Amino acid sequence: MELDALKKKYHEFLKDNRIEGLNLVLAQPSIFEILKISSAEIRHSNFLAWLLNPKGSHGLGNVVIKRFFTDVFFDEKANGINELHIIHSINHSDIQIHREWNNIDLLIESDDYVVCIENKVLSKDGVGQLARYKARVQKEFPSKQAVFVFLTRSGDTPTNYKDDDHICYSYEKLYELIKSISEVLGKNLPPKTTIYIEDYLTTLNRHIMKEPENDAAIKYAEEIYKEHKDLIEFVINNGKKDLFFKASKLFLDKHADIEVIKRGKSVLSFLPKSWSNIKALADDGQGRLYNAYGGNVPLYVFFEKSPLPRPCINLVIEIGPFANLAERNEFRQKIATSELKDIEPANRSWANLIKKPKGDKEEGSFTRFYVTKSPEGINWDDEESIAGAMEELYQAPGFQKHVEIISTIKF
Repeated sequence: MELDALKKKYHEFLKDNRIEGLNLVLAQPSIFEILKISSAEIRHSNFLAWLLNPKGSHGLGNVVIKRFFTDVFFDEKANGINELHIIHSINHSDIQIHREWNNIDLLIESDDYVVCIENKVLSKDGVGQLARYKARVQKEFPSKQAVFVFLTRSGDTPTNYKDDDHICYSYEKLYELIKSISEVLGKNLPPKTTIYIEDYLTTLNRHIMKEPENDAAIKYAEEIYKEHKDLIEFVINNGKKDLFFKASKLFLDKHADIEVIKRGKSVLSFLPKSWSNIKALADDGQGRLYNAYGGNVPLYVFFEKSPLPRPCINLVIEIGPFANLAERNEFRQKIATSELKDIEPANRSWANLIKKPKGDKEEGSFTRFYVTKSPEGINWDDEESIAGAMEELYQAPGFQKHVEIISTIKF
C-alpha cells in the first residue's frame, strides 16, 4: 500500500465514531481480562467448579448444578442414571467437586455417581486421552454410575475417541444456563457474585462464542473491520513483531552448553555440547547424514513455536532423515534400546521409536520421540516471558535425563 493511500485510510479510520464506542466498551473492567485468563482452559474449569459447587461462596446453592444435571442426565448417553431422583435429591453434603483429579479437568462425585467433565476451550482431545480418563474413573469408582461430558465451544464430538459414550455439551448452552439463572436470581445474590457472573458471561461471549448480538464490542469490531478492512489487514500483516527470534537470543545468552544449528523466526535448533557422539557422526567425512534444519546431524533438539491447538512452545528431540535406510534403522534402534526405555515417556511420541520401519519412505522421514509443550500463561508480547518458557522446558528433569543418557550411547 502506498504511503499516501495509507495516510488517507488512517485519517478516515480516526474519524469513525465507532472506534470511540469500541474503546469505551473495552475499557469496562472485567476480572477475567485484568487477570489475563479469558482463554485459559484451566481457569475456566476453576470458575465452573466454583459455580457448580453447592457449598460455594456464590450464594447460588445447588441451583447451577441442578440445571446442569437436568441437561446432562436426560441425555440418552447417561445410561443407568435415575435422573429425576438425582436432580431432586441434590444436597450440600453429598457433592464433591474435584479439580485436576488424575489430570481430569472436573470430576463431580456423589455417593452414587460420578460426572467426569473434559473441558476443551481452544483445543482438541489428545490421542487416547478420553479413553485413559474413562478407564481411571471406572477403576477408582467401580460401584458408582459414571457419566462422561465433553465440553467444547459448540458441543463438538471428540476427535480422537471412537466410543459414543460422551455427552457433548457446549459453552453456548452453558452461557444460556448461567445467564438465565443470573437474570432470575441476580437481585438476591451477593454483589460480588453478580459482578463475577456478568464478567464471565462477557468473557465467554467475547473470547469463545463470539456472538455479536450478545456483545457490543464484537458488533463494533465487525462493523469497523468491514469499513476499514484494507487498513486493518495492512496493520495485522506488518505491525506486530514476532518476538520468538529475540527471545531465543536471550535463551542462548545463558547457555554456553549448546551449539546452535539454526535460529529462525519460529524455530531454534541445536545440539547439547555433551553430545560429542552425535557430533562425531556428523563430522565423519562420509556425507551420509542430512536433515531439514542444517548442521548435517542425525539427531537434534529444537524449540518450535506452535500456533495450534493453542499457542505454545514445543521442545523436541528428533531423528532426521538418513541417506541410508539401514543405517537409520540401526541408529533408531540404539536409542530405543538404551536406558531411555526405562524412563517414563514424556508423551506418546516414544512409540515412534519402536514402530516397524515403513519401507523406503523411512529414510526420508523424521522421528520425534520427545515432545513437551510449554504451559499456558506465556506473554507473547514479552520476549523475557517467551525465553522463560524455553528455559523451563530445557531445565525440566525429563529433558535433562534424555540429554544425559543420549550422550552415553555408542553409535
